[in-house]
Amino acid sequence: MRATGAGMILLLALIGEAASQQPPQLPEYIVTSPIAGWAPERSFAQPGLEDVLGNAGRLPGRDFTYRISYYNRPRSVSVSVEEVERPRWVLHELETHFREKSEQWNRRPKEEKKRRPPYSFELRTISGQRIFFGADGEYIWMSGANRAVRIACARQIDRPDGTYENFELPDEFLTTYLSLLPSSVPDIRFDVAHEQAYVRDEFDRDFGHVAYYTEQWKAHGAVPGHDEYAPVSGRLRHIRDQRNKYFGGDSAEEWERKLVVSIEHRKPEDQKAGYAQTETLAFWKSQYDELKGWWDQHRNDPINVQPISTH
Repeated sequence: MRATGAGMILLLALIGEAASQQPPQLPEYIVTSPIAGWAPERSFAQPGLEDVLGNAGRLPGRDFTYRISYYNRPRSVSVSVEEVERPRWVLHELETHFREKSEQWNRRPKEEKKRRPPYSFELRTISGQRIFFGADGEYIWMSGANRAVRIACARQIDRPDGTYENFELPDEFLTTYLSLLPSSVPDIRFDVAHEQAYVRDEFDRDFGHVAYYTEQWKAHGAVPGHDEYAPVSGRLRHIRDQRNKYFGGDSAEEWERKLVVSIEHRKPEDQKAGYAQTETLAFWKSQYDELKGWWDQHRNDPINVQPISTH
């Protein structure tokens, strides 16, 4: 769909806001001297988020990414620190980052899995501090309320015979940055209780995003994104799929199919108006109100989940 005039104004305003966020110089916790013989060769500071927190679901704000790369030819280590203005969901998004990678690997065809090393993640304790570790060589932790720290180095080295060997990150990188940016990751036990809390947080985060962008739509016109009203429609779609997965009821696809059928059953002269209605703020606000009312009523219901496998 084409963005409306009001939507384009909002898009330009958001772009302008990001451009006006002049990041400071590299902070002191970005080490610009060699580490374990690896020389820093590239660094930058920029507005906006990347790597871990830079997904489409984040709310806009004065957010910055600081990154530096270290080289020991032919390998490299990348360190990035993302700082957010709205820190409410930082820990949740760190865990989501690893979960999504695990789910992507699980969706691979069987033959492809045979050619690729399995993906897993875990919570490790290093120098007395808890950090997430991914099988692809990522170390990620939360430092304070508003920072996500990521140290990454491609872990698998392919051999000519099609097998691979693991490359381990030099310990000095972790000890250096953990001393400068101590981890604030709590002691997480990936049991049923944690899984239920994670699912409830996912609902709460989605509803919070929809509420925010609905207000932006009301104030500025259509929200730019994948379509005129994204991420309002996209987040509501995710909520429907989450409800279908954990509580039953129609999936987003089933709900959309029923909506189309209901419009197609109208008189031909009324169908165009019916489709136009689905692009209005009033329509999506009513969908939000309906789903939010359901969630307020059922948020404490038991959720049938199994402990997530991190290995």
